[in-house]
Amino acid sequence: MELKNIAWLLCSCVLLLVYSQIQGQEYGANFNHNPEIIDFHYLERSKVEWIRTTPRILDYINGELDVETDPGLGKVVEAGEKGYKIAFGFRWDFKREHMSIPEPGSCEEKLLFVFATRILERVGPHTDIFKLGNEPNLETLDADMQPDESGEIPLVVFTERLLSEVVLPYYGRHPELSQPDIYVGSLPALFETRQQAIPGVNGLIQLAQNDDRITGLALHLHIADTSEIDRSFRYARQLMPDKPIIVPEWSLHRMYRKHLSETIGNNPAGVAFARNYRRDPNWKLYDWFTEANSNRISSEEWLALFRTRTWFPGHYMRIYAEKYRQYGVVLATFPLLQQSCPRQVNADSPAWFINPLFCQHSLELEEESDYSPNPLVFDDFLKLVQNGKSRKSPPAPLFIDPNYHGSCDPEVVWNASDQLWYIYYTARRPALENTWLQTPIGVVTSPDLIQWTFRGYCRFDGEGGKKDASATYWAPAIVAHEGKLHLFATFKEDTTTALGPWGGPGRIVHYETPLNDPVNGWKIVANLHDTTLNTIDATVYRQEGLFHLWFKGRKKSAKQDQLYHLTSKDLYHWEPAELVPSDVFNSSATGSDFEEAPYVFEWHGRHWLITDPHLGLFVYSSDDGSKWNFQGTMLREGGKRALDNNMARHCSVALVGDRAFIFYHVEPWRRYDLEQKKGKERVRIFQQPLKNRRSVLQIAELKIVDGKLICDRDQLIELPTTEQN
Repeated sequence: MELKNIAWLLCSCVLLLVYSQIQGQEYGANFNHNPEIIDFHYLERSKVEWIRTTPRILDYINGELDVETDPGLGKVVEAGEKGYKIAFGFRWDFKREHMSIPEPGSCEEKLLFVFATRILERVGPHTDIFKLGNEPNLETLDADMQPDESGEIPLVVFTERLLSEVVLPYYGRHPELSQPDIYVGSLPALFETRQQAIPGVNGLIQLAQNDDRITGLALHLHIADTSEIDRSFRYARQLMPDKPIIVPEWSLHRMYRKHLSETIGNNPAGVAFARNYRRDPNWKLYDWFTEANSNRISSEEWLALFRTRTWFPGHYMRIYAEKYRQYGVVLATFPLLQQSCPRQVNADSPAWFINPLFCQHSLELEEESDYSPNPLVFDDFLKLVQNGKSRKSPPAPLFIDPNYHGSCDPEVVWNASDQLWYIYYTARRPALENTWLQTPIGVVTSPDLIQWTFRGYCRFDGEGGKKDASATYWAPAIVAHEGKLHLFATFKEDTTTALGPWGGPGRIVHYETPLNDPVNGWKIVANLHDTTLNTIDATVYRQEGLFHLWFKGRKKSAKQDQLYHLTSKDLYHWEPAELVPSDVFNSSATGSDFEEAPYVFEWHGRHWLITDPHLGLFVYSSDDGSKWNFQGTMLREGGKRALDNNMARHCSVALVGDRAFIFYHVEPWRRYDLEQKKGKERVRIFQQPLKNRRSVLQIAELKIVDGKLICDRDQLIELPTTEQN
């Protein structure tokens, strides 16, 4: 073995250890430069969480598309609002437009950067990965990939300036947003020695390696044989040893094109195929593809043809996936739909139409006119998506209400009847001006705290079950006991804003339902207090055979809110409990005169109380569950995950074995800074745009360090799948 190969083998072993520390692979759907074809029905069928697109920015500058009205950008925004994670980038078609890269600081560069900024103003709030270019080694004039008189490479300079002058300043002006991960690329055909010799290519990889502001490198892997996968990664890893890689595009496109002119009957299996499907064995493959693209064929025939090709690597997605694991790829996106599909195929035709997950032009439609999945890739892709999910932290966001996008106040509970976790949540209506009233209680379930399924809205005494309730229900608190679920909700008759955006006084109402009817079976048990008390936000738990109920309330004659505490032996007969003076709801201890949403649980031998002061979450601990000591604030600063960029609000906790997971809601676009201003400058949430009122659910893991409860919301977590406490 040659010395250089031995060195590479040793290096690969070391790098594999490094890459194993990078988060697991994720998979998504790719729409290239056509975001207008994003289709949420087929995204749901593909089970992906990521969407990737790279619009042609020069089309906006040339007036072919309008930034403010372009439906493609609108689809990106809609996808982000639905909770999909977005990998977005600009496609700079300089070569197509016969355009040199403009000089730094020139009027031409300023014009490009103005349009780039305008596009970011639309999609930036929803972008989780930002890619600074797309196939720049193919879309840039040759001269701009060579050093100029000063020794600088125009392509590399432009890429760095795009980062410094557009992307980073935009997120700097919007501190309420989380800055996305930044990638350089995407670089195709790195297996070619001619690409490896281009100074601009090497300069971009070195920029990715040396600039700490850049997360990693993006590669494209359109190959003629599988050895080209290794050659591409090896070259990239020589220049960028340890940063993450993403692969926005990958296919066997070059392989397909190489064989378009061979005959169907060039081997015995091909002859048998032609006889079975009544095709001419002398047809070229491009003749058969013409038939498919013009008249549609069955999925069975499509798969059968490729099984006759000795060169076709069956289950080739598994080959890619293993290489992605080996070389530290964190995200790969694959085409969802056919974008280019010529009805007349010849020896020189592109063959992109063979790749996608759904072949709407080439394959016969399913029942109800659904597109047929591509049998060459679909099942394997679903497995890769699922495997990627099983090796990573739960999705961020965890869940978004599918109707009004107003998921709040999560309460998580285990249901022993169907062996599922349930989250009951306040379903606000931020798509309407009347956001906080007429809200139902939404329900989602999961077997493992990772994959969540929307189950609808609760029915109370046979009424409801719709996205617009006939009354107002907030902040469910739930406990399971003796075959039933008991729910304590904030209830208001108000359905209009006549008494203000939050309506009039509330009261805590007790409902119950059998464990086997957890959505539709709720019946009222009792009101917990009379109308002299205005209350919200209950929490319920059991301690040493006694049930405890805490909630926030204010009597009509009182000047401030206080914490109320009731106890019961059976959940039906409640008595006031002594409220021991302590730090909770005590501004002298916390510095805040506002708290709500108390949540109590016992973990590792101590009692914990978490409240929501709209400043993050206040944390208290207690030896006996009555006298509470303030320990500080957590989750005030936004995190880096998708739509987790603002302070955490109104939480609950799931105990799983000896671990604890906190569920909370985030209002990603809410301007808390404007709410904290004084006088005329203050803009309260009900005065802010409807978009600012949207909310999502998130999950993170709690830890105890030096006796204090802490939470790193950005930490990747692996969740058990069946064990529960």
